Amino acid sequence: MRQVAAFNVECYANAFRFRLQVAQANVLVSIDDISTQVVTAIVNIRRYQEITRIAREQIKGISRIGEIANLRANAGISSQADPIQAQSYIESAQSNLIAQETQLSLYKQRLRTLVGRDISSSRLEIPDSLISSSDLYGET
Repeated sequence: MRQVAAFNVECYANAFRFRLQVAQANVLVSIDDISTQVVTAIVNIRRYQEITRIAREQIKGISRIGEIANLRANAGISSQADPIQAQSYIESAQSNLIAQETQLSLYKQRLRTLVGRDISSSRLEIPDSLISSSDLYGET
């Protein structure tokens, strides 16, 4: 009878150790998943920061073209359609900037949710070697 009892205790102990190992493995998988989500959010934040910077430059450039189109139209060198078309391009570029800023805000919020605090004012540096090998500016 003692042997059966000892066997049962050993079986329960082994089962408990197995369940503990499974629980530990699940925790590690969760940590890995969260780490991946954090890194993805950081990469996309840097990506959209760069895209919004480019979009702002584009608006400045198109605005300058619009000014030139207005000067030319007012001087009678070109038609009045040119400034209207330039304004349309400016509005399209501004719309694009809003869309990119929205994506940037979404990734910042995602990171804030994952980390538990706002770190958007922190400088999120990514080494150049990782950027070049990561297809950072590819489409998601």
